[in-house]
Amino acid sequence: MLDQTIPEHDNTPDVVGTVVTLFAAILDTDEEITEDTDFFEAGGNSVLAARALARIRTELGVRLSMREFFAARTAGVLARKAAEKQG
Repeated sequence: MLDQTIPEHDNTPDVVGTVVTLFAAILDTDEEITEDTDFFEAGGNSVLAARALARIRTELGVRLSMREFFAARTAGVLARKAAEKQG
């Protein structure tokens, strides 16, 4: 399982904002999406997760696996993982 205590990097706040925005666009919900929003509890599914991963790869230049996505679940944890891979 993914370590939920991934350290922050200098670019983490920007990446969190990007992932939150992507979650909101993909989930297309009236609910407020924050870094603590669980993608699946907010209505996401595996097809939407694949779309989110593709958008993350396009917008952030980071390749995350479906396994990492399912383990992370929230925008904040996923963003910290993406920031870590960006270096």
